Amino acid sequence: PLPSNFSARRLVETVQLQDRLEQNRTPKCDGCKENNAVASCCKCGGFFLCENCFKVHKQLPSTKNHSILSLDEFMQSKTSLLTANRLLLCERHPQELLKLYCKDCEMLVCRDCVLVRHKSHNYSFVDEIIEEEKAHLQVVTLKELEEILTVTKETISSVENTQAKVLSSNDDHLAQMTATFEDINYMLNMRKDDLSDEICQITEDNLYPLQKQQKDLGALKINVENCYKFTKKTLQDGTSLEIMSAKKQMLERTKYLQELHKNSPTSPVTKPSTTICYQLDQLKEIFKNLAIVVDLQQCSVEDAPETFRVDELVRFHVVLKDTKSRPIRNACGIINAEVIAGDESVTSTVVESITEGNYAVEFLPKKVDDHVVSIKVNNNYISKSPLRIAHALPTSAALSYFSDSDSSF
Repeated sequence: PLPSNFSARRLVETVQLQDRLEQNRTPKCDGCKENNAVASCCKCGGFFLCENCFKVHKQLPSTKNHSILSLDEFMQSKTSLLTANRLLLCERHPQELLKLYCKDCEMLVCRDCVLVRHKSHNYSFVDEIIEEEKAHLQVVTLKELEEILTVTKETISSVENTQAKVLSSNDDHLAQMTATFEDINYMLNMRKDDLSDEICQITEDNLYPLQKQQKDLGALKINVENCYKFTKKTLQDGTSLEIMSAKKQMLERTKYLQELHKNSPTSPVTKPSTTICYQLDQLKEIFKNLAIVVDLQQCSVEDAPETFRVDELVRFHVVLKDTKSRPIRNACGIINAEVIAGDESVTSTVVESITEGNYAVEFLPKKVDDHVVSIKVNNNYISKSPLRIAHALPTSAALSYFSDSDSSF
């Protein structure tokens, strides 16, 4: 059978008792479980007694000297219902108190349990190990939960900021689109509506995973906070027996939340990745495919060399696609290719269309410094950009020539 969770049971009993007291309902006797209580035994940790059980309690040799409070005195006392050191009896051996903790089984046991079922196990008296265990739980639960909570809150904040950026990007796209369409006539309004739907769909697609991530993180945050509060309250106010009883549950819950946190992304799952490009100077050509919605994640630099040689043409390709994975034609004007050699910009950069959606970029290096190539569409970097191209090392023949030349000096 599963070990009893004394902390949970105690908490349920306390909440029920508090509800009854708030409703001016007298608690039941803890002895007979039938009659209403009239007194409480301080020595027994707030044990409620009816009139009959009270008389028996005062007559038994083991309890006759206990301090007894009337119910009114108990309610007016400062003794907390949660911190009262109530005695815990063994379920297997009802006459024995739970005073030991079996480290192998991770459960509270009595002396008879040790002799019968835990004889060869590693066990200790609760009073001897409680401080060490509390310190251990403080580190492995509260500290870890605090770290998870901090990261989760930061991630939620980042997700919220990214959602704002997605919405802001959507607003910017719509505003830019509206301003552009105001300059053209009624024939373009149908295309305008199409673009509005597409942009809003992109925004919805971007927001959905963020909203789901926020919901998941919110649930994780609530679970972490609840676990943190429960662990902290137990460590602060729980009795030694209650802490040791709840130890396994707290550790397992913390480990479970650690796994959830580990599997939860700590950054927004999506970011704005689209931009709209316009070519008003070529309006007649653009009418068939006006205001291209470029998917920056599907656009990329391809076939870029890793090295170059001075005065040898460097050539690579740029692939452009829209949000429906269709190649974007006639887009040389929206591709901004910049090459930096050292501290100087290479001005002789050429962009030309090869096939639909495929563009060639070339430049002629004049310096041995590494060249940094940046490819942007509408001032937004595409995939694999920027990239660095290094100067090629001299060939073995050249190295031999330089070596021979040096030896002649």
